[in-house]
Amino acid sequence: MSKAALYLWLIILLIIIGATISYLPAYYHDMEPWQTKDAIAWGVMVPTYAYFALIATGASTVNSLYTVFGYKGPKNVFEKIIKHAIWLSLISLIPAWTPILLDLGRLDHFTAMLTSFNYESRIAWMGVLYVFFAIMVLIELIHHILEDAHEPSKLEKAGALGLTISLITLLADLLLDGNLGAVFGSSTAVPAWSGGYVSVLFVVMAIFMGAAWLTIYLPILYASMGKEVNGLRELIAKTYGKVMMIVILAVGFIIGWEAITSYDYPPRWEYFNEVFHGGFSGYFWWFVVGLGLVVPFFLAAWGYVKNNMGPTYVASIISAISGYIFVYTFVIAGQIARISFDYGGLTNNFNPYHVRFYPYHFTPSRVEVYLVAFSVALWAFLVTIGEMILPLEKGEKPKHLWIFK
Repeated sequence: MSKAALYLWLIILLIIIGATISYLPAYYHDMEPWQTKDAIAWGVMVPTYAYFALIATGASTVNSLYTVFGYKGPKNVFEKIIKHAIWLSLISLIPAWTPILLDLGRLDHFTAMLTSFNYESRIAWMGVLYVFFAIMVLIELIHHILEDAHEPSKLEKAGALGLTISLITLLADLLLDGNLGAVFGSSTAVPAWSGGYVSVLFVVMAIFMGAAWLTIYLPILYASMGKEVNGLRELIAKTYGKVMMIVILAVGFIIGWEAITSYDYPPRWEYFNEVFHGGFSGYFWWFVVGLGLVVPFFLAAWGYVKNNMGPTYVASIISAISGYIFVYTFVIAGQIARISFDYGGLTNNFNPYHVRFYPYHFTPSRVEVYLVAFSVALWAFLVTIGEMILPLEKGEKPKHLWIFK
């Protein structure tokens, strides 16, 4: 990509960021959503947050194929792309944090996790685990940059140190995804979410989204640099494609098993009524099942058998879109199912904040849509800036940041 085209891209992103962040004051409020007794307390900002968190942790988990398990890929391609892949994982935390902080109404409310930490709260532990994960991925990236920038002899026990860092990073991935699922799974007031299965589902969905976005990102990156990386096409067709096929089967099994086991529990079955027959049935059958699971599976299988990156790349684009729709459906339809179900004498127990219970249709506000666009544009901007100033290519010497020199 020429410098002129690159700067034009950055200007476009800055314009989007400037235009959308101007809506921030309209989203500023003193009370949290549940305090307004809003029927849908967790709107579009929460699934946006969860989606990018899954990309960040999932990409890091997929990277562990190389960093932990030593798989170098076709023609040792992992050695060439690993720093770019780690950077995508690290920077995807920003569009995860942005919407969830905005959803608080006041950004300073997040300090409550620090000043009055509740060790029994899964949400409080999210703050700890995000910091833990971010630090470990940053250390992992710095280690790879230093290892590549210096002679191996100057880095004593570099291999053992790198493996230790990557093992701890993988642990952070799994803890963060598991706890993110537990935030929903411990919400007994929303029966559609309740249960330990959500943690497993989020771990698997993270790997799915990580593989999909790495498949999308890396070819675009190298095409913009005018480079052809030996082994990248095979890595996408064979390795990422195989990962996607495995996790698609896992996601389908988890969703199907949960539907079967929920059939005789009306509060949770109400969610499946909502996605099977209700207002979210179109999203569920077309995007979650059809375009989210079935079509990507066969495309990835086609790419794997033919060793062709094209079908796997198309599968990844479709999966990236349908993955967001799945998370959105899970979060929003779960709350609508709670609202539409008649709890009888259990109403007070399941509705401590006395939100309005009646058939409800949720539509994201224009402000929320703009702030989601802000988060996405900020993500693309920071990814690009990092690619410009960080030594992420194999053998590239640090030029800009003194810490690497």
